[in-house]
Amino acid sequence: MSLFLTLLTFGVFVGVSYLSGFMKKGIVPKAVPEGPFIGPLDIGDTQRSTPRTVVVLPTAADAAVRIEGYALPQSLYYHQGHAWVALQESGTAVIGVDDFAGKLIGKPTSVKLPRVGERCRQGAKGWIFSTKGRMLAMPFPLDGEVVAINERVLNNPEILTKEPYGNGWLAMVKPRELKRNLRNLLNGAIAMRWMEESAAELRSAFSGKLGAVYQDGGLPKEGLAECFDEADWERFADRVFMVERRG
Repeated sequence: MSLFLTLLTFGVFVGVSYLSGFMKKGIVPKAVPEGPFIGPLDIGDTQRSTPRTVVVLPTAADAAVRIEGYALPQSLYYHQGHAWVALQESGTAVIGVDDFAGKLIGKPTSVKLPRVGERCRQGAKGWIFSTKGRMLAMPFPLDGEVVAINERVLNNPEILTKEPYGNGWLAMVKPRELKRNLRNLLNGAIAMRWMEESAAELRSAFSGKLGAVYQDGGLPKEGLAECFDEADWERFADRVFMVERRG
């Protein structure tokens, strides 16, 4: 009997230690479609109660796929206006801007995000970035209601360029027409082709001069928005970011 109790006690001790190890490592369930490099994200402060878990890619560098030098995580959905969507187990969706938009903006001087409680409509203006005399309005990728925003981006706008798929996320939305909205979003090979077309559009704006768009080593330069004159910038932004004028 004493031997049985000893073995039982040892088994409980091992089980608790094993579970504790997993908790210390911060392992959480994956909430977006399965893919490499997915992990937990520190979401910081929001205007509403902090969601328990936000799961997206920690950094653009972790993306397994790069198109024309731009990171394009395959586990996310993309709006053609260069916003991404990460579906959460809670039924909400985290949204942000992709690596193309982040690099084009460079170091924004200001960021204007939607308000918590605001109704959002797919394709309508969602947020505005300013950088050295250039403004960029970008579209909501989903219909729904904003339930949280990332105040870290307001306090440190540069994080948009450094971590567009991680700590540079913008808002959390409670979707309203998710199935219908997903039909208008891109993923996989179609998203890759779309990113190629966006990169080609940017090269064309600089008369195909690769040295004006890419650094040595092939990575895109940051902050090219400020290299446009005002009229050319407005035309380029209208074509590439596709914000509806109404609403």
